[in-house]
Amino acid sequence: MADIDSFVDFYIFKEYFKDVDAYYSSTRFYIKNGKLYAGPPWDNDLSCGNASYQMQEIKYKSYCNYKPYGTGSFDSADGEWNDFGWFAMLWADDDFKKLVYERWKELRPAVINIYEENELGQSRIDCLLDEYGDDFERNYTVWDIRKHYSIYENQQNGLYDDHLAFLREWLEKRASVVDELFNIK
Repeated sequence: MADIDSFVDFYIFKEYFKDVDAYYSSTRFYIKNGKLYAGPPWDNDLSCGNASYQMQEIKYKSYCNYKPYGTGSFDSADGEWNDFGWFAMLWADDDFKKLVYERWKELRPAVINIYEENELGQSRIDCLLDEYGDDFERNYTVWDIRKHYSIYENQQNGLYDDHLAFLREWLEKRASVVDELFNIK
């Protein structure tokens, strides 16, 4: 027996943040009181647009929509991601889809509040910046963000503020893409 609600939430999380490793690796499950639960989400360093199209594996080119893969738009925020393996089979189930649609509608204000202020108040990014912004900036005086620590990460150049702007824009675009995927008009 599976806890369907946990699979719905896991599916939404992985689709919205578009984690490269979702369904290939770094996908976790646990059993509690005889039920199978999806999660917890783990290993999300290659999500939210932080993956390089330069990797030769097709999944990276598809992730980045590098022609002729994915949508071909060269925008990693674009396109459906959760169409692999048995999660594709879950997505083919109309009852599961309906649960995902309803849960997305419920979560949508909180998702939007990650990157912009809304009826829930100040954005979560801005709350974190207010509390830890000085620490973040100090971190980047020690660690050069122009240096790439992994061959798998997006090879963007720029400053801390550029990366932050990229993240906000990516999250906003992705919310629109997921709205379309989940039939939100």
